[in-house]
Amino acid sequence: MLVGGMAIAMAVAATNGWTALLAIGPIVLVIAFGSVRLARRDDDLGALLRGQPDERQRTRRLRIQAFVGRVTAVTAAGAYVGAVTARAALWPFAVALALALPCLALVAGWIRYREGAVEPGEGEG
Repeated sequence: MLVGGMAIAMAVAATNGWTALLAIGPIVLVIAFGSVRLARRDDDLGALLRGQPDERQRTRRLRIQAFVGRVTAVTAAGAYVGAVTARAALWPFAVALALALPCLALVAGWIRYREGAVEPGEGEG
């Protein structure tokens, strides 16, 4: 985290000068030390920040990644067919797919596979 903060600080200093670094430097330090403090906690968030997820967390992550992949693949195919059918330029669809769709699918996957959610096809009895 500190290495990433150092990279951000060097990029800001190189592009905007050293005075801009005085404004962004404290923010980077607070985020870095806050994440270290959160990683020390003995809970799910701390385990994820330390890179030590348990089996339940790994399974949830795998399901969310698979969901994002399926949504992106199906939507990309649909956008391509729609663009060819309408004889429209494909780049607006590509920009939307590359930027917005994976983020939205990730949020939808988190909601779908949250803690305590009933899996599709699994009943209570």
